[in-house]
Amino acid sequence: MGRHRQLSVALDEASREELEALAAANGRSIADEIRRRLELTLYLDKFEPQTRELALDIMELANELRLHQGGYPWWDHPKAHEGFVEAVTTWLDGLKPVQDPGGVGIHADPRTVGQIVARARRLRKQAETPQDFRTTTGALQDVQINRIHPHLRLPAGPERGGAGQHRGVRGRRGRTKP
Repeated sequence: MGRHRQLSVALDEASREELEALAAANGRSIADEIRRRLELTLYLDKFEPQTRELALDIMELANELRLHQGGYPWWDHPKAHEGFVEAVTTWLDGLKPVQDPGGVGIHADPRTVGQIVARARRLRKQAETPQDFRTTTGALQDVQINRIHPHLRLPAGPERGGAGQHRGVRGRRGRTKP
């Protein structure tokens, strides 16, 4: 990684402790953790506020459903998945525009276009996912971020503490802590 310009930021104690814990869990320095999280928020700012709000609403629906479905996340059980699909569909139905703005040239069948876009996205994600992405926590998070945000292209493997490699956390003076 190249040199970075320094920027001082004051944090309250609770935020700093949380960042330290997350950095340690992900095998990164606090500075790297902050950089990664800042890059993610800058990326998210490229979307319209309505789309960002929808993404957050869907995450909250997933959280709430987990509580009502025996603790199963939507991706881990067929019935939990079915409940999640129903919740998201119901949520989206409530956001449907009431009238056509007119003059918009959408001539293709929306269902077909939606299916094509979703299937193409799934294929791109599958092509990017290494087989052993669950071997380490840091690599798992890197893969998830790469899948959601391909423009960040975070490397996985030994250079990022992946695939069986332990990576110490660097302290303030650049020394590696065990």
